[in-house]
Amino acid sequence: MTPEPRDLLRGARATLAEVVLPALSDPFAIEQAKTVVRVLVHLDAVIDDAYALEWEEARDLAALLDEPASTLANAPASYRALRDANVERKRRVAERIRAASAAGAAPDAALADYVRRQSQRDRRWTSPKPGIDPAGGVA
Repeated sequence: MTPEPRDLLRGARATLAEVVLPALSDPFAIEQAKTVVRVLVHLDAVIDDAYALEWEEARDLAALLDEPASTLANAPASYRALRDANVERKRRVAERIRAASAAGAAPDAALADYVRRQSQRDRRWTSPKPGIDPAGGVA
């Protein structure tokens, strides 16, 4: 049985908070270790949603780019592959925006809808779930 990513994050966070931090005396090292603990807390809060959020973004980008439905028929198995595909889609969206801007055209409603939905996903990604103590423990 292998540990899940959440178990690895919690183990690393506990080691930093319970073993490494108490052993540090340098104020800069302490602050850096606390920053890493906060990052681990954040990742623990959002890790379960990462693929789902990226998949929602893929669907929205594909629709915005008028990609055929078959493009997303088989979701990439890995988060990295899905993310890489979305980065390429975002590049194409940026090209579309630049072309429309150069032509003096206003952004279309589909783009505005995409931005609204993406902003909601970004807020979810950047706002950890309630009940997580930024110092490293569960509140």
